[in-house]
Amino acid sequence: ALFCGFVLLMTAQNDFISTQYIHNRYAINPAFAGSREGLSVFGSHRQQWQGLPGSTASQLFTGHAPLRNANIALGVSAWHQKFQIAGNSGISFTYAYRFKATTDSWFALAAAPGVAFRTSDWSSAHTIEPGDDAFASNENITSPMLGFGASWYGKRFFTGFSIPSLFYSNEFENQKSKFSLGDATYCVTAGFLFEINDRWSVQPAFLLRYNKVMDEVVDIDATLIYNNLLMLGVSYRTTSEASVTAAIQLDRRLRAAYSYDYSFGDIGKYHSGSHEISLQYDFVYRTKSVNPKFF
Repeated sequence: ALFCGFVLLMTAQNDFISTQYIHNRYAINPAFAGSREGLSVFGSHRQQWQGLPGSTASQLFTGHAPLRNANIALGVSAWHQKFQIAGNSGISFTYAYRFKATTDSWFALAAAPGVAFRTSDWSSAHTIEPGDDAFASNENITSPMLGFGASWYGKRFFTGFSIPSLFYSNEFENQKSKFSLGDATYCVTAGFLFEINDRWSVQPAFLLRYNKVMDEVVDIDATLIYNNLLMLGVSYRTTSEASVTAAIQLDRRLRAAYSYDYSFGDIGKYHSGSHEISLQYDFVYRTKSVNPKFF
């Protein structure tokens, strides 16, 4: 029952949990496409609830960049998730239009059409009576996606609103995807970079996700940054989870990060935590960038 509920909430949409959203805001909002003022590629792997049989594993790849016309940015996002008996994968593309809100900040709007692929291997379920006809078939369903995002960001701050997909389908009722604002997930995020001195800075941030089934989930984060080289962050998620993230800027272009999540709820008794690793590489080709090392 636990895993069926988890699958119901998370499949057919690109809104799975990521602790490292601060390092890749484009993953939660397409309107951040081009925000690193160069081609930026990101890859991550997350193992949810390590040690719990059938726990979720997910992979994410994104790439985005502004065009020669700086008002236009393009992006692509691809992901895959594996659950106990189900899989979810997809790809989406982004077109973002941005313009200068002030001399050192951008405002952007973006649309992200895509497609999601859902598979359910019901025959792999462990049933009390082997050979149950209700679990003898597999499902392969393709669904359209259409994401939306708006953002405003500058050298020391960012804020945004996004909807991962305006299309919704109920997997357990085998419904076709439908355009539904009421069933969509809504995301709001913001952060600010405070410079303590020439070497130290701190960035508080938050991410709110709301869906009428899941209610709201809020991530509250604070990241301490040394010399734009080393980063140590802590966060709390209102689903009774806390996490620690460590990142290092290996050079001006390459960053590596690792996160560990711990659950304080009852399910925390049955697993050893969640792990997430990522690499980000920026092909810096613009001289006037929004802090290519971190922000």
